[in-house]
Amino acid sequence: MDTAIRDAGPQDAERIAKIYRYYAGNHVSAITFEYESPSPAEIQRRMAGTAKRYPDLVIERDGAVRGYAYGGPFVGQAAYR
Repeated sequence: MDTAIRDAGPQDAERIAKIYRYYAGNHVSAITFEYESPSPAEIQRRMAGTAKRYPDLVIERDGAVRGYAYGGPFVGQAAYR
């Protein structure tokens, strides 16, 4: 098995949305507090909004995206940076 972590890009939005949909739609964990899964276009918008400061990553196994992670501000105040 080949496994790699790499920067996510717009080309990954469809797969990320599919992964997200499972957790948001089934409420199976505290991974997300959203009940509606964002669309691939919304995933791309979010990625563009955070890319200058925070990472968006995917993990690939055998060439397929199996998971993702993203960073963002905890809260808006400067002290949390």
